Amino acid sequence: FIHLALQVFLSNPAPGEREVGEGGKPVNAIERQKGRVKVEMTMFVRCKRDTSTWFIHCHASDKVGVVTGKIADIQNMDPANIRLLREDEAPLSPDHTLVEQNVENANLIFVVFRKGDGWEDIDVKKPVYTS
Repeated sequence: FIHLALQVFLSNPAPGEREVGEGGKPVNAIERQKGRVKVEMTMFVRCKRDTSTWFIHCHASDKVGVVTGKIADIQNMDPANIRLLREDEAPLSPDHTLVEQNVENANLIFVVFRKGDGWEDIDVKKPVYTS
């Protein structure tokens, strides 16, 4: 029994990790036995707009469109009306992964909404503390 429990423990990912097979697809028991599995750490990105900050849980292999979709769900908006920008204000392509665009754990991403035919300016307000 102890050997079986240890084998199950060692073969399953730890909290904060996920198993991905070829092409980033979910893993089944046969792939795990054949060793065609890698463990990928989870991460989060800080997404800021105006006075809001969202901590979005994601994976490095997720496309930027996944993060945009999560923000769209929170804001009850169409993802096509949301654009994500790096700290250097360069837009992130929704069709590429976070790792392909050098987005790392805890990075800051600016969120802008569509405004007419273009996009609003980055507007992140700093908190005001009173004593």
